[in-house]
Amino acid sequence: MAPSRSRATAGSPARRPAGGRPARGPQPVRKPAAKPAGNGPRFRSGIAVRGALVAATLAAGAALAYMPVTDYFELRGELTELEGEGTELHQQLSDAEFQKHKAESEIELRARCYANYVWPGTESYAIPGSGTGCVSVR
Repeated sequence: MAPSRSRATAGSPARRPAGGRPARGPQPVRKPAAKPAGNGPRFRSGIAVRGALVAATLAAGAALAYMPVTDYFELRGELTELEGEGTELHQQLSDAEFQKHKAESEIELRARCYANYVWPGTESYAIPGSGTGCVSVR
């Protein structure tokens, strides 16, 4: 009789099943690990750990961004106030230029009437008894 192919011979390797692994006997059932005697809860899921890390990162980012954002809004408020003051000062400057021209004409009038100053080429006449020294000619 010829030896069957299912048996291993002395010179040939043992035959493997279709999955590529040698056949094993029944596997023992694993018991769940005992819980550690620690004080806090233990994360068993990687998703829970990742979620906690994402939450901590977002909280840290929000805490770090809080001050610059509040400063930005405060500075925008100040800028709006200063722009309003700038418009007001511009209006006051226009009024001051008007007053300056008005004051220059008044200074010229006082210099002509009370100090006897005249522009070159202008003739000045002194009239006794006029009191103020200034006579307006119309």
